[in-house]
Amino acid sequence: MTLEDVVEQCALTFRSGIDLFHRIINPYLIRKEADARLYSAKKDIEIEHLKDQNYDSTMRKMPGMLHKDAEIHENIDLTWFLNFHDIVEKISDDNIQNIFAAILAGELESPGRCSIRTMHVIADLSRDEAMLFKKASGCIITMDDISIIPKQELQDEMNPLSYRDHLILEDCGLIQTSGVSSCYRKFNGRNVQMRYQDRLLGEIGPNDNGNDTIITIEPISKLTKAGEELYRILMCYGMVESNDEFFIRYLKRLVKEDKKLCVQ
Repeated sequence: MTLEDVVEQCALTFRSGIDLFHRIINPYLIRKEADARLYSAKKDIEIEHLKDQNYDSTMRKMPGMLHKDAEIHENIDLTWFLNFHDIVEKISDDNIQNIFAAILAGELESPGRCSIRTMHVIADLSRDEAMLFKKASGCIITMDDISIIPKQELQDEMNPLSYRDHLILEDCGLIQTSGVSSCYRKFNGRNVQMRYQDRLLGEIGPNDNGNDTIITIEPISKLTKAGEELYRILMCYGMVESNDEFFIRYLKRLVKEDKKLCVQ
C-alpha cells in the first residue's frame, strides 16, 4: 500500500468518525433546541401574564385615588399614556403601583402634573428607595416656590434621615445634595412663607423694617424637578408621612440662631 493509499484510508476513517458523531449528537441537539424554544415560549407567556396582572392591579387602584367631584379630563396625551402603560406593566411592587395609580389619577384630574421623565425616574426606584422618599416627605419644608430638606447633624426620631439617606435619594434623581449648601431668600419688603405639607408653618419676616434682610437656611438638600413632582403627587393623594415635631423644633432653632428673624 502506497503512502497515498494510507492517507486516503485515514481520511475516510476520519470522515466516517465525524459522520458517526453527528448521527449520535444531532438528535440530542435537536431535542435541546426544541426544549429551549418550548422553555422560551412558556416564559414569554408567563411574562405577558405578569405584565397583564401588573397593569390591571395598578388600574384597579386608580379609581379610589380620584377626588370626589373632581373634573375628569379624559383626553390624555397618547404619548404620555403609552409611556405610563409600558412602565406599569413591569412593576409588581404594591407600593410603587400605588404611586403610579396616583400619577394616573393626577393626570386625569390635572393633565401635566407628572412628566414622562419623572415617571421613568420613579419606575427605576426600588421598593426601599420609594419608601425612603416617602419617609423624606415628612422632612420637606417649602419656602415660597422651593422645596428643601434641612440636614441635621444627628439622626433621631425627630430627624429620621441620615446623611447616607440624602446621598441615596440624590443618586435616585429625587434630590440634589452635593454642591448645595444653603437656601437664600431675600425679603423684598414681604414675609417669606414656610409651609409644611398643606399647612402654613409660619411666616418669617425681618425685624426693625429690615426689608433688605436675607434669610439663610443651611445645610439643606433641594428637591429636583422629579422630586418636586413626586412630592406633590404624594401630597395630593394623602401618601406623605408627617413629622410636625421636627419642623417645630427646626423653626425654633432657625429663629434662635438668626436674631433678625421673627416668626409671626
